[in-house]
Amino acid sequence: MTDHAPVTPVLEPGAPFAVAIRTPTFLFQMAPAGGRKALEKVHSGSIAEPDVDEECATVTGGPTGEVGARIVRPAGVSGATPATPAADTATTSAPRQRSCGGRM
Repeated sequence: MTDHAPVTPVLEPGAPFAVAIRTPTFLFQMAPAGGRKALEKVHSGSIAEPDVDEECATVTGGPTGEVGARIVRPAGVSGATPATPAADTATTSAPRQRSCGGRM
């Protein structure tokens, strides 16, 4: 068993992109300028992001001799946690500001 309380996932309210593309007029039916405007609109909202504890590490290896790693965990949690996809690769808004000195 785990030694921490479960964390409730944070999802985008209403999933605006999915809602926006499920009915006509579809992107492929729009002129390029209209399509860009539609995408900018659905990508313009903000999402709630849970608090996290971050750690930056450097590991010897790779073609340059060092590889940077950003370790992100739910805030205040210790011990094993389930594997989860990186939040900033799956969102429709700008990624969270990275704090490892710009190495990643």
